[in-house]
Amino acid sequence: NADMDDVFFIDDNNGWVVGEGIFRTAPAMRTQSDTVVKFAFVCPDSTGRDTVRVQNINWFSSPWSATIIGADAGMFAIANAPLSTTIGSCAAQNIIVTYRPTTRVVHSATLAVTFQQPDTTLYVLLEGRPFSPSANPIDTLVTYTAPVGQPLAKTLAWRSSSSSLFESILSITYVRGDSSVSLTAARYPELVRTDMTLTYVNAIPRDTGWTETVFRVRLGPCLRDTLIKVRIYGVSPIITAPTGAFVNVGCKRTDTLRVPISNTGNAVLEISSLRISTATSTAFSIIGFRSGRGGIPWKFAVGEVDTLLIAYVPEKGRDFTTLEIVSNDLTRKRGVKTPWMVNLQGNSDRPSLIVDKRVIDVGSLCGGSIVSRNINITNAGLLQGTFSATKSSSSITLQPAGSVSISPGQVRQISVTVNATEEGRFTDTVVIRLSPCDTLISVVITGVVELPEIQITPAVIADSGAPNEVLSGRAVIRLTRGDSISVREIRITPLPAQLKFMLPPLPMMLRRTDSIVVDFTYSSASAADYIGIIEVVGTTSCTTSASSEIRFSVYSNDVRITPNPVTWQYRCTNAKQERSITVEARGTVPVTVVSARRRGATSPFYITGPSFPFVVNPGEQRAITVLFDPASPGVFSDSIDIDTDVEGANPTIVLRGEYLTADIESAPSIVDLGALAACDDEESFWVRVANAGTLTSQVRVTASSSLTTAVVVPSQLTLAPSAVDSVQVRLRPSDYPSGTMVMGTIVVSENVCSDADSTFVQFMISNSTSLRLLPDPLDVGQILIGSRAVGSVTIDNPGADTITITSARLQPTAGPWTLRSALDGRRLAPYEKIFADVEFLP
Repeated sequence: NADMDDVFFIDDNNGWVVGEGIFRTAPAMRTQSDTVVKFAFVCPDSTGRDTVRVQNINWFSSPWSATIIGADAGMFAIANAPLSTTIGSCAAQNIIVTYRPTTRVVHSATLAVTFQQPDTTLYVLLEGRPFSPSANPIDTLVTYTAPVGQPLAKTLAWRSSSSSLFESILSITYVRGDSSVSLTAARYPELVRTDMTLTYVNAIPRDTGWTETVFRVRLGPCLRDTLIKVRIYGVSPIITAPTGAFVNVGCKRTDTLRVPISNTGNAVLEISSLRISTATSTAFSIIGFRSGRGGIPWKFAVGEVDTLLIAYVPEKGRDFTTLEIVSNDLTRKRGVKTPWMVNLQGNSDRPSLIVDKRVIDVGSLCGGSIVSRNINITNAGLLQGTFSATKSSSSITLQPAGSVSISPGQVRQISVTVNATEEGRFTDTVVIRLSPCDTLISVVITGVVELPEIQITPAVIADSGAPNEVLSGRAVIRLTRGDSISVREIRITPLPAQLKFMLPPLPMMLRRTDSIVVDFTYSSASAADYIGIIEVVGTTSCTTSASSEIRFSVYSNDVRITPNPVTWQYRCTNAKQERSITVEARGTVPVTVVSARRRGATSPFYITGPSFPFVVNPGEQRAITVLFDPASPGVFSDSIDIDTDVEGANPTIVLRGEYLTADIESAPSIVDLGALAACDDEESFWVRVANAGTLTSQVRVTASSSLTTAVVVPSQLTLAPSAVDSVQVRLRPSDYPSGTMVMGTIVVSENVCSDADSTFVQFMISNSTSLRLLPDPLDVGQILIGSRAVGSVTIDNPGADTITITSARLQPTAGPWTLRSALDGRRLAPYEKIFADVEFLP
């Protein structure tokens, strides 16, 4: 064939061709797509993939193989293995390399691809960098202490340990524990930054003691979980009390229910209110605690037990109500504890029978009259009862007779009939027996059987005086027998023009405790005598009348006795002074003073002269002397009745005397303040000042010279008799030399009677060798984590000795606080102050 020729290969490797001429082909060439393959930030338990493409540029197919070699070869693999053993002429083959890290370090290996015919090896460097966790909480176990029942809001901080590789909080889920506790982020996902990212713990503790809640925080992009444990120590009292209390009193009139109350929590229990509902019963009342503890509030230490005593006085026989106890127990694990309700129940066998009257006053009765009254008996309880009534007098009859049954809510009556047979006041008794439990109730029946009688006092209404002088008299009309009467007439005869009077409107009711007063006046220009009659007529079922004589005489003799009253005032001491009562004869005839009598037999007033009787001539004055000589302080009064021969001139002179003294007392008598250091704060104590006398006193409180720097507040008091007040005494130990015993007195004195008392004060000023550090505590405020704050502490030597600081350190030594000032070996002279800087770096 002219188109064909022979080809003879004389060298396989170089491809020499013999034909029309000699031709030389290029040598075999193998290529690769990458020399370095990097797997960056592969998550644990994840697989990274990449592809390396190799090509056999050759006239012939070639045997070949691919392996991964190197120290970290185990972290890499060929995903599409096994590969074919030969690769075709000019063919390309993909090698898929995977990276699955099991440790968190940088890995490296080599992919070796070997070709034969001719032999060639291609190398691809493999680098793997796994994703390392960077987000970390401050702590995986956080603990808090919080009051039970009050919201707890805290933060848990997270930080990233890498400035380039960040994780995010994808979710937070509850795992186990107290479901009322929550841990949340502001948003999801929440990037955890290098400065700070906050998550939030919120809870309302429901019970005392420790609770633990576990949360799972899922982080990405490489999904991993971190468990956070939140432990909360709930602080609260726990009130433990029964839900009910019962007592059966039988036939007793009262008994006591006991309600034990204890604090089984871990904080002080405060009961702010104890209230018994009166909506269903008023038979129960709070007595108090058995221990005698006071309120409000009533406080129980942890573990303390006491018993609340409640009085039960039966009301309906089957009584019940509720006791409400309000406390600061806000726990909810055992249900709502405040208010705590206790059901109170009391049973009694005694029926609750109420007798509406204990005294029946039938008033005034005319002899022979009959009157009836009713006694109502109400069964206000829940028990069936019976009653019977007996009498103590034959003038009383009762209906019904015998025993009478009364049901709950029923009202029965006992009719009491009184037959007025004997004149005068009577008092009889109806005894009502209530069963069961045989309770006796007495009802007094009282009244007056009388013939009404009116009395006019005085029996003779008389006055005398000089011409043109207004004479006066008074008639007092009273009911002396009977309960009440209707006054129908008041007649006065004769009726001269010189006689003046005013009568009340008639008829009018006059009762035993009332009176009718008729005032008369009479005046004449010359000597004259008036004699008349006042007559009163009154009626009830009976009629009675009374009369008195009226006499007015105008004459020229007159007497004046002054002063009235006579008074004495003694202060501090008994002056034993006499006063004079002057008797002056103002008329034209002598006046005889018959006697002067003191009414009080034991009063401290004494008539010292003159002898009686004695005569006072016209225009003359004589004195009756009276001595006031009290045996003890006080306010006294008496009167002297003076009798003269002048009609109507027998005055009563009032005597009044005061003997007032001061008696100032202080308490306590001794105040021992013990040992005080010169560097101690101001010391204070109270002195009680009392006025045991009868005189209002201005009290001055001073300190003795040894206590000159003491301050008394207030230093002056005004105390009424029996009044008590207190003053505060303040002193500074630094005002007194160290090592001395200080003694002095607080003197309480008053300015009227110069009375005084004192309180002895003593204390010891000990030698001071200690330093004072201020402020205490040192507060540098709120500091962001990573920030720093510096505070200054003043070190003060308050004593009189030089002090050397041998060692100065912070406790604990490891922490956010650092002492920046060198203090070891520093000497402080007496009263010297130095400053030390302390740094806070949270």
